[in-house]
Amino acid sequence: MDGITVAKRIRQKDEVVQFIYVSSYDTYCKEILEVEPFRFLDKPIDTDKFEEIFMKVCERITDVNRCFVCQFGGANYRIPYKDIMYFQSEKREIHVYTKEAKVRYYGKMNEVQAQVDRVSRFLSL
Repeated sequence: MDGITVAKRIRQKDEVVQFIYVSSYDTYCKEILEVEPFRFLDKPIDTDKFEEIFMKVCERITDVNRCFVCQFGGANYRIPYKDIMYFQSEKREIHVYTKEAKVRYYGKMNEVQAQVDRVSRFLSL
């Protein structure tokens, strides 16, 4: 199986995985774009360029894997920020809405804000 086919199969199961293609052939560029690679590197590899790209993809992966942490009824929750649509405060409860579920816990919205400040995709109103 070639690298593009492998990437297509992986992408079907995981939309977040990051690909860095290394090749000496530019002819595959259109096919490669279908799997949304992070970057494409030409052979021979420039080690400085590879290190720069590798560090950038590590930052992206770390950001994607960050989770909002809360606790309710003795259960601990780790909700990936990428899955959170919005937060709602109702009396003493915070409701965390994702596409698939709603998690609730006791807390205050200013505590939520403090926890998510480093995640720029959220907007405070």
